[in-house]
Amino acid sequence: AVAAFRVDRQFVGGLVFDPAGGRLAVAEYRGAAVFDLPGMARRRVARHDREVAGVAFGPDGRLLATAGWDNVVKVWD
Repeated sequence: AVAAFRVDRQFVGGLVFDPAGGRLAVAEYRGAAVFDLPGMARRRVARHDREVAGVAFGPDGRLLATAGWDNVVKVWD
């Protein structure tokens, strides 16, 4: 492994690299986090009422969409 890290409550609903490859977004329990690579600095960027099932960056990497089991899709900048 190149890197390893723990996420909220051992739940990962999905993950995606940004288009430039410098960040990794991870769907977690009730939220999402973005890890800056290569140092893996973690930022909590999204909150949902339930687990987050998916994450996706926009084509230019500026926006992040999250989809939760709370039936809500959110877009973050």
